Amino acid sequence: MKLPVITLLLSTLSFFAYAQDNLEIVKVQQTQSFYLNNSTRAAIGTGDNRTYLALSLPENTIEWYYAFRAVKESSSESLNLFSQLIEALEPSGISSSLFNSMTVPEGNVRCNIYVTDESNAIQFSKHLASSHWTTGTRENYSQGIVRINDPIQPTLYLCFENPNVWEGLTLYVEVTALVKKNNESEEGNIQPEETANEVDAIAEGVSGLIDAFQSYRTERRENAEARETAQNYSNASWVFYEAGDFSTSIEYVQKALELVDHPELHFNQGLSQWCAGLRKESTESYLAGINLINDLDSKEDALEVLQNAIDNIAKGRQEYHFFSEDPPALKLLQLKFNSVFELRRWSDRH
Repeated sequence: MKLPVITLLLSTLSFFAYAQDNLEIVKVQQTQSFYLNNSTRAAIGTGDNRTYLALSLPENTIEWYYAFRAVKESSSESLNLFSQLIEALEPSGISSSLFNSMTVPEGNVRCNIYVTDESNAIQFSKHLASSHWTTGTRENYSQGIVRINDPIQPTLYLCFENPNVWEGLTLYVEVTALVKKNNESEEGNIQPEETANEVDAIAEGVSGLIDAFQSYRTERRENAEARETAQNYSNASWVFYEAGDFSTSIEYVQKALELVDHPELHFNQGLSQWCAGLRKESTESYLAGINLINDLDSKEDALEVLQNAIDNIAKGRQEYHFFSEDPPALKLLQLKFNSVFELRRWSDRH
């Protein structure tokens, strides 16, 4: 929904609408978990206490944020960074007072997080000498939300370390960016007439603008809340899948699909259905997901979702002894992956 832009004598109100319409919150990385062994196991070579996450920041990123939580046990709880930033978005950017009041679930074990580039991330993961930016660094923290306006580069890396000698940890991370949109302002194209009728028209336009803006904010908030709730259901579904409780996994992914229709959810549902012996339903779920691939925003997103679905089938065969054959949908996923990969431009998909 695009808000109307109306030229007003009250320039501050006109700028308010323009600025709000030209800033957006973009989710860079939804809540993802990493397991890190303790430093003792890393030292003797029986586990690793370091890893990293590559980030592709959107063009025109003004600043970016990451939320994290380190716990001794796994959890399906979302960090809700995206929805909290939506609430904190003001015409000039993210409200500092609202940002300072944002929270994530409490952690219970210490971790270290560093911001760096690709070469240093690789060095870091190999336990070799590496460097990082001091901005965004967090050492011996259990949870937090970090705001960064420098560095801003197309690709950055978050490096994670478990410094604890005896305790392993599960680290949850979510990354979001504040982006300036490229929309051109329509201000200045309309010259106000100094007449009573024009003043009435402006007043009516102001009223309509306020109503449209309120509707826009409500719609964005509701959509953000729906996505966050769906992500929580999806996380719960995957936890039950990994525990071998496929019926409950199917129930939770169905709850997520009632809120968000995304191919990845259909693929996860199909995998649980296949493991539960629901062969026909599994194929139908995979087909439903494949039919939604062309609705994704980019070729990269489509390839990532398809590759994850293919990889999950392979992992399923390794983890579950009864998973003795691949679903017929595997061939369909591979064919779709190849067709997407061969596209020169994502716009050619239709």
